Amino acid sequence: MINAAAALIWRGYRFLICRRASGKAQGMLWEFPGGKIEPGESFEEALVRKCIDELNVSVSVGPLFMETVYESPDITVRLSVYNSKIICGEPELLLHSELRWITPDEIPLYNFCQAYKELLRKISETPPLSDRVYAYLQTIPHGKVVTYGQIGAYLGNPKLARAVGNILHVNPDPNTTPCFRVVNSKGRLARNFGFGGIDEQKRRLEADGIEVREDCTVDLDKYRFTDSLKKG
Repeated sequence: MINAAAALIWRGYRFLICRRASGKAQGMLWEFPGGKIEPGESFEEALVRKCIDELNVSVSVGPLFMETVYESPDITVRLSVYNSKIICGEPELLLHSELRWITPDEIPLYNFCQAYKELLRKISETPPLSDRVYAYLQTIPHGKVVTYGQIGAYLGNPKLARAVGNILHVNPDPNTTPCFRVVNSKGRLARNFGFGGIDEQKRRLEADGIEVREDCTVDLDKYRFTDSLKKG
């Protein structure tokens, strides 16, 4: 059995896939960054090495996403897949013919190597980002606020702040999903609060026991929900 590792690299709600060069085995099929574990090497060390070799990026390897075993007549591979994020660089075409950032919904549009069948199935079952944002809002207690970036960090990527804002703006049930408890990194209310404007957000926060200053900001040191910082 061959031990291999793959990096599931997210950018917002999209993840990175790579297309094998035409001259290689399984050429022109899509795969994930990663490869065989060398003797004496950990899975995390292998992923860091392979992402530099294949993409010229440095990655931070997060928790295990899944482990699967792929068997064919010629080979058996135990594949360990880790959530990862790029901490330095931008992916380059060093060994592959194409790179794409795709959403889980776009998986059927691409032909992948068979070894990734179970991984793709699990990714497809990942709840949409909007569902995860709305679920998180339910955990914010009365009298507390969070920032857009906090929500992104809790979900694994602080750079999701803008996407979080867009999702909140179309909140399907603002009466039970308290998007009014979200402010920007300076504690400022949303000028274009989608459910009655900034005055309505101010009213709801004050009814929640939160003091809103004259400049339409709240004191984050006093009112920030810090439990989410620990999880993020």
